[in-house]
Amino acid sequence: MKRKSRAAKVLEILRQSNPNPQTELRFSSPWQLLVAAVLSAQSTDIQVNKVTAALFAEYPGPAEMAALTEEQMAGEIKTLGLYRHKARYLLATARLIMERYGGQVPKRRAELQSLPGVGRKTANVVLSTIKGVDGKFRSKDTIAPGKDHDPPKDKEH
Repeated sequence: MKRKSRAAKVLEILRQSNPNPQTELRFSSPWQLLVAAVLSAQSTDIQVNKVTAALFAEYPGPAEMAALTEEQMAGEIKTLGLYRHKARYLLATARLIMERYGGQVPKRRAELQSLPGVGRKTANVVLSTIKGVDGKFRSKDTIAPGKDHDPPKDKEH
């Protein structure tokens, strides 16, 4: 069996066994999902959810988070691994999202990956969990396929 054929078969089995895959991370906006995904590196989803419950109650969006100092952010997430690096990344990401994207999480992989602390895996988590439609985000039940995946042009607004 060829590699592509085998991969297609595995994806079909996954779709049948779990037709609505969802992340264990808790969030209520695309920004919060992005933050949780960045924080999940070298940490469990359970640990991240404990930290983000308090973090998002106090700082729900990029504007609120961008106002923090690096020391304040580090204090908020210090129970997670690599918290100093993550604090630096999140503050820079919050500021860039405010400056470049008007406070909205970008909907394209390349734009997401241009943000500090956001690599391919994090971008895939965000893209496979949320999708922009008519300027709003909704759950998405597909895996972001291929290395050049971007939302279809007719779906962007």
